[in-house]
Amino acid sequence: WNFQVLWELRNHKKMRYSEILESQKGISPSTLSEVLRSLQREGLIKRTKHGKIPPYIVEYSITKSGIDLIVASSALVK
Repeated sequence: WNFQVLWELRNHKKMRYSEILESQKGISPSTLSEVLRSLQREGLIKRTKHGKIPPYIVEYSITKSGIDLIVASSALVK
């Protein structure tokens, strides 16, 4: 799931949690949450929270490191 989420963020620049969940057929909400936390810890995606009071608008975007990983691993996918 990690690579699929990275690829999706690469294609869309910024996405909300619900948009990512909808785009990844077969992933459970809890698995997606764990994948997003893991990718954020590794510095491959960035989580941006907008707003001062709940419900916050949270967007995810790919970082330069995430793009570099996709470029480096794209040769393995072909």
